[in-house]
Amino acid sequence: MVELKTSVIDFDFPEPFHQLLVKKWNISDLFPPQSEAIIPILNGRNTVVAMPTASGKSLVAYMGIINKLINEKPNSKALYIVPLKALASEKYEELVEIGNVMNLKIKLSIGDRESNSISLTDADILVCTSEKMDSLMRNNSDFLDQVSIVVADEVHLMQDSTRGPTMEVNLTKVKYWKEEIQIIALSATVGNSEDIAEWLNADLVLSDWRPVTLEQSTVVGLEIEPRKLITSSLDDDFQKLPPPRTINGPVSAPTWAILRDTVENGGQLLIFVSTRKSAQSEARRLSERLLKYIIKEKPGELEKLEQISSDISSQIDDSSITENLSNAVRGGVAFHHAGLTGKDRKKIEEGFRNKAIHCLVATPTLAAGVNLPARRVLIRDMKRWDDGYSRWISVMEIKQMLGRAGRPKYDKKGEAWLLCKGQMAREQADEISKRYILGEPEDIQSKLAAEPPLRMHLLSSVATGGLTNLGSLRKFFKTTFFGFKSNNNELQDRIDNILTWLVDEEMIIQEGIDTDLENEYAFHLQEVLQNENTWDDNVPDWVKAAKENEGIVLIEEDINEIKHIGNSKPKGLGFEKANEIISPEMRITKQNSMVYSASDFGNRVCQLYLDPMSGAILRAGLRRAIRRIVRNQKDMPLTNFSILYLISSTPDFISFWPRDSEIKSLRVKSSIEDANLLDEINIEDYHLSYIKSSSVIEDWIQEESMRSIENKNRVGPGDLRMRVDLAEWLLYASKEIVRADKIFGNEYNKEKEKLIQMIDTLRNRVQHGCKEELLQLVSLSGIGRKRARDLVDFGVNSPIDILKISERDKNRLIDRRGWGPKLVDKIINQVNNISTNTELISKSKLGNKRKDDEPLPGEKKR
Repeated sequence: MVELKTSVIDFDFPEPFHQLLVKKWNISDLFPPQSEAIIPILNGRNTVVAMPTASGKSLVAYMGIINKLINEKPNSKALYIVPLKALASEKYEELVEIGNVMNLKIKLSIGDRESNSISLTDADILVCTSEKMDSLMRNNSDFLDQVSIVVADEVHLMQDSTRGPTMEVNLTKVKYWKEEIQIIALSATVGNSEDIAEWLNADLVLSDWRPVTLEQSTVVGLEIEPRKLITSSLDDDFQKLPPPRTINGPVSAPTWAILRDTVENGGQLLIFVSTRKSAQSEARRLSERLLKYIIKEKPGELEKLEQISSDISSQIDDSSITENLSNAVRGGVAFHHAGLTGKDRKKIEEGFRNKAIHCLVATPTLAAGVNLPARRVLIRDMKRWDDGYSRWISVMEIKQMLGRAGRPKYDKKGEAWLLCKGQMAREQADEISKRYILGEPEDIQSKLAAEPPLRMHLLSSVATGGLTNLGSLRKFFKTTFFGFKSNNNELQDRIDNILTWLVDEEMIIQEGIDTDLENEYAFHLQEVLQNENTWDDNVPDWVKAAKENEGIVLIEEDINEIKHIGNSKPKGLGFEKANEIISPEMRITKQNSMVYSASDFGNRVCQLYLDPMSGAILRAGLRRAIRRIVRNQKDMPLTNFSILYLISSTPDFISFWPRDSEIKSLRVKSSIEDANLLDEINIEDYHLSYIKSSSVIEDWIQEESMRSIENKNRVGPGDLRMRVDLAEWLLYASKEIVRADKIFGNEYNKEKEKLIQMIDTLRNRVQHGCKEELLQLVSLSGIGRKRARDLVDFGVNSPIDILKISERDKNRLIDRRGWGPKLVDKIINQVNNISTNTELISKSKLGNKRKDDEPLPGEKKR
C-alpha cells in the first residue's frame, strides 16, 4: 500500500510555491482525499476527483499544473476550463497568485465568441470557459499542440443542457486528438462518477469527506431534526448525531426565527428559494425585521451597510430591482439572482464575504456559481415551476446547496436545513430526508444528443476539426460521453439526419466517395470473410462481415429472422458501393467513405460560433431584406424593428416570453409593424415572444430608462443586459453573413452595403442603448447614454464640441448626477489627445508626397 503524503513541503515543488501555500494560503497539510488524489495526478494519469464543495479539489488541480509545467514539461501550457464566467474570474485570481511567485503568465479568456485576441503564446496557464476554449480551437487548429494538462472544473455540469455539450466535446477533442495531454476533472459527487472516469480513461478519487463537519436536518415549524452528519472530526461531539432541538421565534415566520438565531450566534445565513420574485420578497421581509434588530443590538454595523446600499443605488440608470436591493441591504440582507446586473451581484458578494451582509436570499443558480459559503444554509423551496408543473428540484442541485454550509478556516460545523412546509409538513419530513439527505444524486446524462448542440458540433468537426468523412465523424462522436453511453444505432441515425440537413442548407458539401477509403473498407470486409474462426455457424458470413463495417448497423433483435437465409449472399449485396447495399433484414447508414467539406457559408457560421439553424434563419431573412431594399416598396419597408425581429427568432437568442396581460398589446404591435423577414410562423406564442423581444430592445435603443423598461415589460436589468449582448453578437453575425453571401453576385453590391451599414448602426445603438445622434459621444471612454444625453442638453453634439463648452456650462455639468470635476477633465483631455493625433496624421499625409503622385519618366510635369 502506498503511504500517503500529507505535508505540502514533502512534495517536489519549487520553494516559492511551498511558501505561497504555507505562509499566504495557510495550507501546511493536505486533507485525506487530497492526499489520495495527488498520487495519480503527480504520476501524470488522467484523474476524476469527485468530492463535496469546499473539500479542496482546486488545490490538487493547481499542484498538478505546477508539477506538469515546472517539473515534467517545462515550456508547455495548461488550460483551466470552467463552465461559468463568475467561476472563471475566481479561479483566475487564485492562479495569478501562483503565477506571481512561479514566474508564470496567467491569462483569462471569457470574452465574445469569435474574438481570438488571447492565444497560448500569451499565457502559460489560460483560464477560460468551455465556449471560449471551443472558439479558440475552431480558430486555431494547432491550439492544443503546446498543452500538456487540462483541468475541467465542475465537470458534473455536463448535465446542463446549455453548457454541458460544449464541455463534453472539448474533453472529447483532448482525449481523441491528444491522448498525451493529462486531464484532471473536478466534480461534485454524482451517481455515475465511475462512468465519467471510465469515459476519460481516468483514475477515480471518490469521497464525501469534508474539512468542516456538515449537519443536515429537516425543519418543521421551528423544530430542527438532524438526519445526517458528515464529519472528519475525531471529537465525540462531532461524531454523534445531536438530538432534535427547537429555536426561539415566531412559528409563523420560521425564516426570520432562523436568521435571528444565526446572527445571534455570530453566523451568516444562505436561503435558497425557487424564484426571483420569492428571493426579493423574502429579502425585503427579513431586512425589515433585521434592521430593527441591528439598530437595537448592533448599531455600529449601520454605517457599513449604508455604504454598500449607497454604492448600489448610485447608478446613473437605476431600476426598481436596484432600488429594492439597495433598501434590503440597509437591513443586512440581500437577494441574488440572474436579474441583477454583474456590478450589483459583485457588490453583494463582496459584502457577504466581508461579513457585512448577514443573509443572502438566492435562487439555485448561486449554488453552481461563485464560492459563497455560510455557517448555515436553509433551503426554503424544494420544488419549482417547470414546463407547466411544480416539480422536485434534482438531488444533485439540492446537495450542491447543502454543501455551501460551513466555511473552511472559520467554522467547526456547518448546518444545512430543509424547511418542510404545509399541513403535512411533519409527515413529509421523512420523505424529504430520504430523498435529499439520505438519497444518492442522479447520474450525469449527456445533453449532446439534442439537435442544437449536435448540429453545431457536427458542422465544427467538418469545418475546423479535420473530420471530413462519415467514418471519422462516427468514430469521433462515438468517443463522446453521449457515444460512450448510447446505442450505436441511435448515434448514427442522429449524425446522418443532421448531416443531411447541413447539406440541404448548403453549409456542408457532399463531395462524393473517396475510392481509397472505399477500398480500405472493402479490404477489411474481405479479411473478416477469410477469418473462419470468427464465424458463427448459425449466422451467415455476410452478416458477420457487415457487422464489422462501421457503415452498416445490424439490428440484433432481428438476428433470428436473418438466420433462415443461410450462408448465401442476399440479392444485390456486394462491395462495389456501400450506398448500393439493400437488404430488408438490415438498416443501412451512409457509407463511411463519403467525404464532406464545409462551404464558405458553413465556415463562416462556424467561426461566428452560431447554431447552424441560426445561420440558416439569418441568411434567409437577410436575403429578403436585400430584396426589400431593391424593390423599395412603400408598403413593405425594411425597418430596424424587422431586423431585431429576425435576430430574436434565432435559437441563439433567448426570447422574452409574453405574459397574458401583454398579449393584446403585442398583437396590436404585430399588426402595425411589418416585421416578418421569415417564413410564416404557425405558432402565435413564438411570434409574440419575438415581437416582445424586439420591442424591449427597441425601447432600449430609444433611450427609455431601465426603470421604465422594467415596469413596462417586467424585465430585470440583468435579463436586459444578457439580451443586449446576444443581440449585439447576432447583429455582428448578420453583417458578416450579408458580406459573405454570394447569391446576388455583384449586381446588388450597393444594396448589400446599405444593409450592412444599417445593421452596423443598429448594432452600435444596441451596444450603447441610444439613438443614432449619440453614437459619436458614446464612443468616448466614460460616456454612456445618460451622460451623452446630458452633453447634448449643453449643446455638445460631437466630441470636438466638448472643447468649446463654457466654464459656466462646465460647472453646471459637474453638478449633475453621475458627473464630477475629475470626469469632466478626463473627457476633455481625451478629446484633446484625439484631436492632436488626428491633426498629426493629417499633417503627415499632407507633408509626404506619395510615390504614385510622382510623374512617370517622360511625363510632362505640371
